[in-house]
Amino acid sequence: MMRCMVLALLIAFGTQAQESVQFPIPKFFKLQVVADDLVFNGVDMSITGFDTNKSPEEIYQFYQNAWRGEIRESVFGDWIIYSHLKDGLLFTVQFQQQDKLRISGTLAISNLPSLQKKQLKSLGEGFPKARNTRVANDIKAYDGLRESRHLLLVNKMSMKSNMVFYKSALTGQGWVLQHGESASSEGEALLFAKDNSTLNLVMTYRDGQTFIQAIRIDN
Repeated sequence: MMRCMVLALLIAFGTQAQESVQFPIPKFFKLQVVADDLVFNGVDMSITGFDTNKSPEEIYQFYQNAWRGEIRESVFGDWIIYSHLKDGLLFTVQFQQQDKLRISGTLAISNLPSLQKKQLKSLGEGFPKARNTRVANDIKAYDGLRESRHLLLVNKMSMKSNMVFYKSALTGQGWVLQHGESASSEGEALLFAKDNSTLNLVMTYRDGQTFIQAIRIDN
């Protein structure tokens, strides 16, 4: 379970490693809870979300100072990720630019010693994947009676080929296509439903790869 309390610009996360640890939070972050119970790529995590009108450079500078230069920066699609490792705990700031005035993202702490190879092998389990598709993220959240799953998949097939694959694979699993549209020349979106569940697929094509975000919600 996640415990979140903002005090003196710090957020306390419950983890398996210790009762609580402190995550530095800048004044310009507006926080919101993402999930009470969450598993990220097979690792139990504490996680919360944030919005800000500051720039990526200002966010980086804050964490560069807070973590005394022990910070790693990486980019995945539209996402910018700053991370810091300490005592077996991985601190992660992950965000993307929503528009010129708003950045939205998440803060997370994961207990790395809890990660096992067999958990990595099970990423994306039960979800259809075209050949040579890589599972970048598999996030499962539990909030009361409601469960959700957010996957990020990557392959080198065209968006058209991915659209054909997922329409066939998901309808074969009993999903009914509710809506499909071209979000732009670089994006496609599909909405499926089955029983009390919905599944939203958003595909974008960049640098010779198709990024597929799948969000399933079970009510």
